[in-house]
Amino acid sequence: MLSKAEVVFDRFHISKLMGEAMDKVRREENKELLSKDDKRLVGTLYVWLYHADEICKREKDPTRDRVFEKLALSRLRTARAYYYRLLFLEFWEQPDIESAQKFFAQWYHEAKRSRPIQRVA
Repeated sequence: MLSKAEVVFDRFHISKLMGEAMDKVRREENKELLSKDDKRLVGTLYVWLYHADEICKREKDPTRDRVFEKLALSRLRTARAYYYRLLFLEFWEQPDIESAQKFFAQWYHEAKRSRPIQRVA
């Protein structure tokens, strides 16, 4: 069916690339913060991989859930990359190709400030 396709991008692989890009941002920012003795991102790897609604289901400790919410709403680059990753999920919900192209153009315009996310785009 797609024998002549050079590259096929599907939901799973794009989500994987987005997660890897977001984690790269987290690792770089964590190093910077640790050099300033700021440990906000220490131990947060896995919570950034979940969707916001999954965090509430998975986290049994409400204190930890509030800590993540505070981080997600912060001005950290990691939080911004997380936002762009979640926002991109709407791409898959577009009803037709024209809507998908328009959505992608708007998303890309916003996300291009985050270099690792931009490379995925």
